[in-house]
Amino acid sequence: MESAAEQHYIIVIVNIHKQPVNEVKVSLTDFGREFFSLQKFNINSFYINQNEQLITVSRFKNKETAMEYYYSVVINKTFAPLIDNKAIVVYAISATNYTSYYQKVDKREMYDAFFNLYYLMPKE
Repeated sequence: MESAAEQHYIIVIVNIHKQPVNEVKVSLTDFGREFFSLQKFNINSFYINQNEQLITVSRFKNKETAMEYYYSVVINKTFAPLIDNKAIVVYAISATNYTSYYQKVDKREMYDAFFNLYYLMPKE
């Protein structure tokens, strides 16, 4: 189980039939320069199946800093339309869960519910 204090990543899953991956990577680089200029991010991508590439934006100190970036991305005018038309899906993910996400292909679809519950749902 992940910890909020653990290092986090932002992952962007790109449907390669709807959006060129390199355009998303360039947009993420530009976005980082404009809105997070004091931080340096590594942005990498690789195929996770024949229809999708995974872009990883790393590293965030903890869940809170990753979620600040996440919320900035999802409301950004460049990325919001891509999210709306399902060209990309964006998540914050802990280092531990990132490894599981990458290795356990059959469990990837479960991360959406996990993310919604543990990252987006307000805590009482």
